[in-house]
Amino acid sequence: MIIEISVAVIALTFLALAIYLIKLSSQAQRSIQLMQLDVQNMTIELLRLVQNANQFISTDLHSVSEETAQLIHKLTDLSSDINNKSHSLNFLFKPFSFLTSKLSGDASSDTNISIPQLLKWIASGVLLLKTTKGFIHGKRK
Repeated sequence: MIIEISVAVIALTFLALAIYLIKLSSQAQRSIQLMQLDVQNMTIELLRLVQNANQFISTDLHSVSEETAQLIHKLTDLSSDINNKSHSLNFLFKPFSFLTSKLSGDASSDTNISIPQLLKWIASGVLLLKTTKGFIHGKRK
C-alpha cells in the first residue's frame, strides 16, 4: 500500500511537472514570437531610417553642397573684383607714399620726382575729383 501511494505520488508529481513544462514551453514560444515581431518591427524601422537618411543625403545635402559651391564662386568673383579695383586705384596712392617717405625723412629713398610725374599725379587727382563729383550728381537725380 505504501508502494502504491508512493507510485501514485510520483505519478502525480510527474504529471504536475509535465503540465508545468508544457506551460513553460508555451510561454517561451509566445515570448519568442513576440521577440520575432519586435525584431521585424525594428528591422522595418531601421530600413525606414536608412531610406530617410539616403533621401536626406541625396537631396538636402546635395542642394547644400551646390549652394556652397555657388557661394564660393561668388566669393571668388568678389575677391577678383576687389583686387581689380584696388589695382586700378593704386595710381592715387603713389603720391601719398612719396609724400610720407619725404615727410618721414627717409633719405635713403632715391625716388626723384620729376615734373611729368607730378603733372600726371595732379591730372589723376583732378580726374578723380571730376568723376566723384559726377557720381554724386548722378546719385542725386
